[in-house]
Amino acid sequence: MAEREVLSVRASGDDKLREHCDHRFKSMMALRQDYDAEWYEIAGLCMPQRSKRLVENHKGKHKSASNKTNLYDGHSIRSFEVCANGMLSGLSSRSRPWFKPKLADDDLNNYYPVRIWLDEVGSLLYTAFSLSNFYESALSCYLEMAAFGTAATILQKHDSLLSVSHPLTAGEYSITVGEDQRPDSLARSYTMTARQMVTTYVADRYDSKSLHWDRVSRQVKEAWDNGHYEREFVVRQLIEPNPAYVPGRIGAIGMAIRSMKWEEACEDKKRFLAIEGYHEQPFMAPRWETLGGDVFGTGRGKKALPDMRALQLQAKRKGEATDMAVKPPTWGPPSVDRVSMLPGQHTTVAAVDMTQGIQPIYQIPYQVIAAVNADVDDARRAIDRMTYADLFMAITNMDGVQPRNVEELVRRHEEQLTQLGPVTDRANSEFLQVAFDRMFGLLERGGMLPVAPEEIEGMEIQVDFTSVLAQAQKLMGISQTERAVSFVGNLAGAWPDALDNVDTDAVVRDYWERSGAPATGLRDERQRDKIRADRARQQQMAQAAAMAPAAQQGADAARLLSEADTGGGGNLLQRLTGG
Repeated sequence: MAEREVLSVRASGDDKLREHCDHRFKSMMALRQDYDAEWYEIAGLCMPQRSKRLVENHKGKHKSASNKTNLYDGHSIRSFEVCANGMLSGLSSRSRPWFKPKLADDDLNNYYPVRIWLDEVGSLLYTAFSLSNFYESALSCYLEMAAFGTAATILQKHDSLLSVSHPLTAGEYSITVGEDQRPDSLARSYTMTARQMVTTYVADRYDSKSLHWDRVSRQVKEAWDNGHYEREFVVRQLIEPNPAYVPGRIGAIGMAIRSMKWEEACEDKKRFLAIEGYHEQPFMAPRWETLGGDVFGTGRGKKALPDMRALQLQAKRKGEATDMAVKPPTWGPPSVDRVSMLPGQHTTVAAVDMTQGIQPIYQIPYQVIAAVNADVDDARRAIDRMTYADLFMAITNMDGVQPRNVEELVRRHEEQLTQLGPVTDRANSEFLQVAFDRMFGLLERGGMLPVAPEEIEGMEIQVDFTSVLAQAQKLMGISQTERAVSFVGNLAGAWPDALDNVDTDAVVRDYWERSGAPATGLRDERQRDKIRADRARQQQMAQAAAMAPAAQQGADAARLLSEADTGGGGNLLQRLTGG
C-alpha cells in the first residue's frame, strides 16, 4: 500500500512550536521589507496587475496595484511578457520534451531495459505535469523571476489531478537559504474566506455532516453563524526542513520537510490549522541572479528600472509634444471669447477682428516629435536588451527582407544563448529540478510508476534537462564533433588508417544524447552486436559463394590432368607435381 503523501495533525503538545513559528515568520518577513519599495516600483512599470500585497505593504492602503503608477507606454509590460513566454517555451514547454530521467551510472543508462524504463517514467511524468496546472504556474513564475529576481510556487498533492501548483507573488512570501545556498524555507501570508476555512478545515472529509469548530478560531465561527461567508481571515504558513527528520522512518519523523499553518488572530497558541509533513521540498523558489550572500535574487526589472523610467517620461513628453503641435495654445482679440478648436465647428468673429484672427502663441517645430520619438525607441530597445526580448524575437525583428545564410543564423543564435546560460542553469537547479523531484515522488508513492529493473533497485533517479535552451547549450558542442568527424572522413580518403582513431559507437551515443533524441531510437548494444555478427556471417557466406566457381574449375582441371596418360605408368598431374 502506498504511503500517504502528507501526515497532518492540528495541534501541538505545547506552545513552543507556535512560538518558534511566529518568531521565524517575523524574522523571515523582515528580510523582505527592504525590497518592497523597489518591487513596488517595478510592478507599477512592467506588471501593474500585480501585486495588491505590495501596495498594502508599501502604502498601507487597500487599493488596486494598477493605480500606483501612471503608465504612458506599455512596452515594458509587453517586453517582460515576451521574456516570460520565451523562458516557458525554451525551458519547460508543454509541447516539447524538456527533461529526461537518468542514472548516475552511464553504463546503466545505456543498458537497454533500463533505458526503456527511464523512457516510460519520463512519459508518465510528462502526463502528470500536463494534467496539472504546472505550466500555467511556471509562466507566472518566470514572469516574477525576470521582474523581481525571485519567484515562488507551491506544488501540492491533489486528489483528482495528482498535483496542483499555487503560484505566489512578490510581497506575500519570504524565503531563506540553506548551507548549499539554495532556498530551503518559505514563509507566506495569505487570506481565506470563512467559507473556505469551513470547507477546508472545519468539515470532516469523511463525514460531510460533521463540523469540528475547535480547529478554527472563534471569529471564523461567528462569521459563519452570522452569514458572513466571504469575510477574509489571514492565514500564515511556514515551510522548513524537519529538525527531527530520520531517513527511512515511518510517521512524522520520516518526513524531510514540515509545514505549519495557523490563523494570525488565533488566541490558542497550541492550535494550528494544519501541521503537515512532506517527503521532498514542496515549493520552488528560483532566483534570476544572486550577489554574494543575498537571499533574494536580482532580476532584470531592477536593471531595467532606469530605462523603464525614461520610457514613461519620454512617452509623456511625446504625447505633450503631439498635443502642442495639433492643439497649440492660442491668442486672439478680447472680443472673441469662445473659440472652438474642433473640426467643422463655427466661431463667430466681428469684422473688425477678422484681420487679427486667432494665432498660436507658440508653434512647436515638427522635428521635435521625431526627436522625442527616437528617444522613446531607444528606451524600448534598451528594455528589450535587458529582458532578452530581443533574443527571443531575434528572427522576427531581424532587419532586411533577404533570406539569411543558415550558418549565420546558427552563429547568431549560439552567441545570444551564451547570455542566457547562467539563468538557464539556475532555473534548472532551483525550479525544474525541484519540480521533477516533487512530481516523481508523488508518482512513486502513488504506485503509478512501472516496476524498475533489478539492476537499479534503490538507486537515485536524476534528471537531464533537454529543453530548447538547455539543448542549445549542449548543441554548441555538437558542431565540434561534426567538424572532427568530417575532418577524419576527408583524411580517410587518402589515408584509410585514420578511421582507426575514431570510436564510432561512442560518437553516436554522445551525439544521440546531446541532440535529445528518444532513447527508444537507439538499439540495445546486444541487439547491435547481434546485427553485426549476422552481417559478418552473411558476408563470409557471400564471399564463399563467390569463390565456389573458381574452386570448381580448379577441381575439374586437376581431374583432367590426372586422367591424361603420358606413358611410363604415370599421368600428367603426377609429372607436374613431381609425384
